[in-house]
Formats: sequence, C-alpha cells, structure tokens
Amino acid sequence: MPKVIKKTSSTGKKSQQKASTSRSRIRSDSPIVRTAVNVSQISKSKRKKAQNGDGEMFKERTVSARTFSHWKPITKSSQALLVQTIDSAIISVLSETSSVAYSDVRDVLNSLKKRILDKSRNLKAPATKRPKFNTLEAACQKLESEVVEALNQEEQLSEMVEQMTRTVQEKEEILEELEKAASKTKKKSQL
Repeated sequence: MPKVIKKTSSTGKKSQQKASTSRSRIRSDSPIVRTAVNVSQISKSKRKKAQNGDGEMFKERTVSARTFSHWKPITKSSQALLVQTIDSAIISVLSETSSVAYSDVRDVLNSLKKRILDKSRNLKAPATKRPKFNTLEAACQKLESEVVEALNQEEQLSEMVEQMTRTVQEKEEILEELEKAASKTKKKSQL
C-alpha cells in the first residue's frame, strides 16, 4: 500500500489526491501473492524481509482486483499433477512410519489431502497463453510427410546412382573390348 504523506502546501493536497486515488485502485480485499524471485532482483536491505525460513526468496505483491478477475481456475491437468504429487508424498511418509501409528498417520494424511484438493478446486491462477497444440500437431504431420518424401527421393536417387554405375561399368567393358580389338587389328596390320 502506498504511504500517504500529509503536507501543508498546496502541492501536498495534489499528492494526497494522487495517493488516495492509487489506494482506491488497490482494494483491501485484493489477494497478496508471494512470488519466487532471484536474489539479484531484491535490494540487500529487503533480502532479510523477503527470506522465509528455508532461505528461499519471495516477494509479496498485491494484485489488483482487475488483474485477479482475469485469473482462471487451475486446469484439470494441474489438479491431476497435484493429486499425483500428494499421493507420492503420502506414500513416502507412510513408508517411514511405524506399524503402530500407520493407520492414524494415514487417516490424518488422507484428511489433509482431501482438504487440499477441496481448496485447489477453487484455486485461481494467472491465465497463461497455452501453446496451440493443433498447429503443433499439423506442423508435426507436415514434417513427417516431408521426411517420408525425402526418404523416397533418397531411394530413387540411390537406384539411379546404381543404374548409372552399372551403365558406366558396361561402357568401360565395351571400351576395353574395343581397345583390345583395336590393338589386335593394329598388330595384324603391322605384320
């Protein structure tokens, strides 16, 4: 939230008006989002405030209601990934628990999983541009057809090369026979 500084001069009233208008744009019910950031993006004085207990860097920022209204619920694939991640975490925790506390821990973890999944159904996230899979699929099919065409051309060229080498060999054999015949006729004519 921007700080409002009261001044007695006439310019102070204008700054108060600007501050109050900027405050009205950011509503108090706007969500506060914690985003992970690089250490280089935060000044040294604010690093301690931005660091959580694990040493990771987060920066809190208030999202306007207008921006938040464009957010959409997370996709089914993201929810499925969340379920898969939770299940693997539960399995790893249960594998390390003793047989005495196994059922109690399992019940607690399953209830926690249910609560998380209930909240995730209503969870909204910033809308991102998804890749156009139809165009990717069409491009992939086009590439496949071009590869098949190139392979066919390569086969045809290799057949042509083989044919030409056979023709050249035949011509060389004929040339050798003609040279032999010519040398024989020369020898006969010299005698």
